[in-house]
Formats: sequence, structure tokens, C-alpha cells
Amino acid sequence: MYHQKTNYFLNDIPVIILTGGQKEYSEGDEYWTAEKRKIYSDSLQLDLLNLSTNSKQIIAENSGHHIHIDEPQIETEAIRELVLKLKDTKKE
Repeated sequence: MYHQKTNYFLNDIPVIILTGGQKEYSEGDEYWTAEKRKIYSDSLQLDLLNLSTNSKQIIAENSGHHIHIDEPQIETEAIRELVLKLKDTKKE
């Protein structure tokens, strides 16, 4: 189904996938059934790791979809890490 390794579209460009650890969605939101939430969090987010050979996932344990609001320090640190990795790449 998912998690099939393919050619890495972004080669070795650094990629960080931020995933909310809290799975809250609006009451009555019929689109986000329990099954769809599981597919999204367990499969589709992990599939993003296949974009690059230089990728990782960070789980924001106290956030839902709005990591930038709930835990902005995680997003800021991920951006900082990517900038440093890209600077190191240019030095080589």
C-alpha cells in the first residue's frame, strides 16, 4: 500500500516532515473519519520521507494540525536545522 521506496524525487535535499501528535478535528467533520486519520498519520506522512534520502519526521506531541500555533518552537527549530544543512551542503 504505502511506504514503498521509490526514486527520491528530491535526491538528497534536506526535508523535515512535521506531524502533529494530537489528532483533533472539528466535531461533526464527517470527512476525517477515524480510518482517514489513521491513513493520514500512519501512512501518508511517512510516505513524505521518500521524497529525499536526507529526510526525517518530527512528531509535535502537543499539537494537532496547527503546529505553528501550538508549538512554534518546533517549527522554528526545524527551519533552523534545514538552513544549517543547506549551508553545509554549499560548503562541500
